[in-house]
Amino acid sequence: MCSLKVVNREPKDPGFEPVICTRSYWMFTRNGGILTILPEINTWVKEGEVVARIHNVFGDLVEEYLAPTDGVVVGHSVNPVCSTGDRIMHIGVVTAEFGKVSEDGHL
Repeated sequence: MCSLKVVNREPKDPGFEPVICTRSYWMFTRNGGILTILPEINTWVKEGEVVARIHNVFGDLVEEYLAPTDGVVVGHSVNPVCSTGDRIMHIGVVTAEFGKVSEDGHL
């Protein structure tokens, strides 16, 4: 809009480069209970890193969830109470081959 002289000011530099994900996926719970998400949004996670835990109402650990791949946390659940099949977190996968057809047939 600035270059078209619709707006009189220059855009601000965000100070970071955007991350372009080639694909993304959601992680889902296998059990219900009290959900604790460990990484924040826009945080990089490594494959095998613990990203979430579910405890029962007595505080006993029911299950730990590990990141299945390296990626960036795009979003996550904000509700600590979860049921079986609830969303845990949305992970974006970054590869150097952006735009190529992935194994699921999508661009």
